[in-house]
Amino acid sequence: MGENGRALRLPFQPATESIPGPSGTAIPSFTSLDIFFGRQSYATTVGHETQRTRDWFPVHWRDWLTALEQISITDYVAHKGDKTLKGVYDEAREAYAGETGLLQRHRLKAYGFLDLSFKAGRAKTLGGIAGSYSERVWDKLATELDESRMERYGRTPSTPHMVPLKRVESIRDHELDFVRKVVFDIAGTGIRYVAGDRCAILPENSPELVQKTLRALGATGAERVQLNRPWRDHLHLRHGYDGQTELPLATLLQFGRLRPVERTAALALHKLTNNERLLAILDGWAEDQWEMWDLLGMLATAGYNPKRLWQATPGDYEHICRIIPPERWRLYSISSIQDEAQELHLTVGHFHYETAASELSPPAQRRGTGSSFLARLADGAPGKLVSVKVVHPPRFGLPADGKRPLVMFAGGTGIAPMRGLIAERVRAGGRGRCGSCSARASRPIFITKRS
Repeated sequence: MGENGRALRLPFQPATESIPGPSGTAIPSFTSLDIFFGRQSYATTVGHETQRTRDWFPVHWRDWLTALEQISITDYVAHKGDKTLKGVYDEAREAYAGETGLLQRHRLKAYGFLDLSFKAGRAKTLGGIAGSYSERVWDKLATELDESRMERYGRTPSTPHMVPLKRVESIRDHELDFVRKVVFDIAGTGIRYVAGDRCAILPENSPELVQKTLRALGATGAERVQLNRPWRDHLHLRHGYDGQTELPLATLLQFGRLRPVERTAALALHKLTNNERLLAILDGWAEDQWEMWDLLGMLATAGYNPKRLWQATPGDYEHICRIIPPERWRLYSISSIQDEAQELHLTVGHFHYETAASELSPPAQRRGTGSSFLARLADGAPGKLVSVKVVHPPRFGLPADGKRPLVMFAGGTGIAPMRGLIAERVRAGGRGRCGSCSARASRPIFITKRS
């Protein structure tokens, strides 16, 4: 805003609203944001194009970018040492370059647009990527755009918050299943969210699951494992482990993807063992009915020595870091609103299921990794730091008109995110009618309410 509350006009806006302006790398919008967020690398094809077109900009555009470069906002935030400021800055960078941020949404829109335009006869993009429709040029461009997005992060593709657990409350619902309200203290973190947003949690495996896997590997857990690049990058997301190049095997299993078995891991193990039963499991797409420990046990019974995985040297195909990748984020709806004492609430059911005995799977009781991790937090001491990040869905939230009727549908616990949406509508003074339908996973029951 300028003087007297009047909006400032940026130098690269269209002359009038009815005349389209330039786009993509032909305008300094993306370059301006790159400077603001401290981008250092321009090694990708799109990065080269960004630097090349900058030299062709009008002089007042170039002056604008030069002025932005006089002060490093990234260095200022780091030098200031203010936790809240850093949190807000990281949230802003996620909104720009994160997995659901501006650049990723731009990539998805460009993918759909170019699919149609090349089908209609287009032969080349503004950035110089050329080809025919049969060559699927938009696939190449989508890859280039994603690599360019990742350049904004350098080596670390995500910016998590390490937030302390405040409390966990157990709730017995109408179906005699336990539902837990998990409360995180986000005061001073810079985290901002609105009703309808989601929270990603980076879970840890239980000590029991780690011990089962260690027994299957024939290891004690104290063995040191040299990490590959994906694992070294992953430790940036774990409190107290950033910069580590090796881990005790037990810690690697605590942070690794052990259940269910990933298809890529099952394929890699089949390549190592040529096991016929594992091939049948893969052909039946039943690898997700197994956990790593019992799959390794099955392979050991057939003659494979699982010790080879942790005894292998980095770079070997059977090195354990290639078989067991780092754990992934688990996404949960936020059930609170920002006004609730700087807290973030999750309402989570303890997910469990059974695999039936068959030619492709053993009979076993299974538990969800994320929900089990959150349930175990109730038994630990408050204050444990958990890696979280807030995800802002682009089209999931309350309508601007508080009088508009609202109907909500939810699975899972059937509570979140309805609680947050209703609380926000009440807080904002909305008068629209609200209805909710909850589908419970444990048995086919629907609950409807009106307020």
